[in-house]
This record gives sequence, C-alpha cells and structure tokens, in this order.
Amino acid sequence: NKITEKDFEGWVQERSVYHAEKIDSNYKRILGFKDFGETQEQDGSLIVADYGKGKFVYTGLALFRQLPAGVPGAYRLFANLVAKRDLHVEKKELKKELKKIDSDLIKVKKDRAKLEKELLFKPKLEVKKKG
Repeated sequence: NKITEKDFEGWVQERSVYHAEKIDSNYKRILGFKDFGETQEQDGSLIVADYGKGKFVYTGLALFRQLPAGVPGAYRLFANLVAKRDLHVEKKELKKELKKIDSDLIKVKKDRAKLEKELLFKPKLEVKKKG
C-alpha cells in the first residue's frame, strides 16, 4: 500500500511513542513524526534492518490505539509491515530453481531416450525348449 499523509488523518491521541533514538548504522529510519505540541520530529518511529533472510522492524507507532479505533491508514500501514518483502529476490530465486529443474528434466529425458534406444536395439535372446 502506498502510504501518504492522508493515512495519518484521524489517528487518536499520539501517533507514535517510545521512539528509537540511538540506533546502529545497519538500521534505516523509515518514518518520523512531530505530533501536535512537539517541537522536534521524532525520526525513530519506524526503523528497519536486514536480519538473516528477513527484516527486523521496530516501531513506536501507536497501532494499539489506531487499529481498535478503526483508522484506515493504520490498517494500510500495518498490512505493509507484515507483508512479505523483496518479492523480486524471491522471484529471482524461483527462476533459478526452475532453471535447475528444467536442466534436470532435460537430463532425465536424454537418459530415458538413451535407455529406450538401447532396449530397442538389443538382440532378443531366444530360449529353445528341449524336447
């Protein structure tokens, strides 16, 4: 979901609490706020870092207030937070796996054709009955 300023309309009370302040350089600051009455933007409202094959996400967003209040923008943002990311990487890995499967399949077909050819051209053994 594309998130715009409109998605933060109608949020109840504060939009974000317990902001990350001093963060490791591996984290990216994604979202910050300056709520009514605050003089400085809090840019630690949403931070993300790569972690293994996934992401580590920290948020101070007050979703515990917004979701029960039925704030549509909060639902869109929450959906983005829990959605699978890096689909292009997944697609790339799937293409690589499919290429390997196709290669294996071609090898199996060649092996099968070779075996069928051998079976067709092998002389048949005749068994003579005594008697």
